[in-house]
Amino acid sequence: MKVDSFEINYIDQQAGLRQAVHTLEQARAIAVDSESNSLYVYYEKVCLLQLSSESAHFILDPLALDQKMDLLAPVFSSPDIQKVFHAAEYDIMCLKRDFGFEFANLFDTMIAARILGKKEIGLSQLLESELGIHVDKKFQKADWGMRPLPKDMLEYAIHDTCYLIQLRDCLQAQLIEKGFMELATEDFNRMTKIPARANHGDCANWWQIAGNQKKLTEKQTEILYHLCQWREENAIKRDLPPFKILSNNKMLEISMLETTTKEELAQLFPARSVFIKRYAESLMNAIHKDDNGKPIPQPQKHRCPSQAYLTRWDQLKSWRREYGAKVGVGSDVILPKDIMESIVAANPRSLQELELLMAEVPWRFNRFGEQILKTLHIKNHGETDKKLVRRSEA
Repeated sequence: MKVDSFEINYIDQQAGLRQAVHTLEQARAIAVDSESNSLYVYYEKVCLLQLSSESAHFILDPLALDQKMDLLAPVFSSPDIQKVFHAAEYDIMCLKRDFGFEFANLFDTMIAARILGKKEIGLSQLLESELGIHVDKKFQKADWGMRPLPKDMLEYAIHDTCYLIQLRDCLQAQLIEKGFMELATEDFNRMTKIPARANHGDCANWWQIAGNQKKLTEKQTEILYHLCQWREENAIKRDLPPFKILSNNKMLEISMLETTTKEELAQLFPARSVFIKRYAESLMNAIHKDDNGKPIPQPQKHRCPSQAYLTRWDQLKSWRREYGAKVGVGSDVILPKDIMESIVAANPRSLQELELLMAEVPWRFNRFGEQILKTLHIKNHGETDKKLVRRSEA
């Protein structure tokens, strides 16, 4: 199959996968993207994997290959082959979950664009602005689990990788020119360590549906919890994403109205008579469910942070925001939130202590370590805490 001037190899058999892996093992870099079916099923899976080197382009069909993709593991874990993604996080989480892959030597074009202060960081916008290439994103929400896949969907899929190495070259040159390559490499390395994505929903965080602004009565809270359970059970039964059974907003609306009859329930769904016919009885059972006094699960209570903690947080957050604005990048580019949280919690008193907390981001420590330490220990009158222990010259 040809797309533009590219010859595309569609792989749906083990023999073809072995040949593809042999080719990819010779590459210095490969562009990677995946397509999943999370919008259409309860248990999502990777349905397509696109791989492009500088000389070859492959579309792998994990469904036809019966998920037996282990031949690719050495390619992804090799430190000698760079894996180029755009917005790698979701792809890596899914690839780890479905196939157990581990990753080394990564380049993420979206992260690179954020570090460079680009205003538009979507793949289509970057291809347009950096390379003058226009790609259509009309199949972004398509059902990638359908088979056979039409040719235009396959053409769409390979466009997510076939220009990615060129885009990498362009952004990498800019990172080097601005002296940000080491900073970017820190974030690329951190991305390889993200955990696999869970492949199921649950009601563990059911109370978040209400949001911070919604005050529910005890009765309304119980209804919301039971509706969440009901939705999960029916989503599993029908193999659908929970939101396709009942939206969060509609569950909240039912809970707050404390609906008591099928007629009242039907009024909430004037355009969904099929839904009411299918679910009215079981929904009403959920709404009126009696747990015989058994308490519903509650969110874990966290200790309220001390005023000293909040002060350190505000000081470091303000410094991060102001510095980011000065150099034209997002504040989390200057200091990732998880690193900032660990620093604020530990309250290091010396550069040695701070260096341990910033072990994953040594470039940032060398560049910002002293500023971070001073910012943490600024007193209310603006002077640095005289008890601050500085790193010895030795």
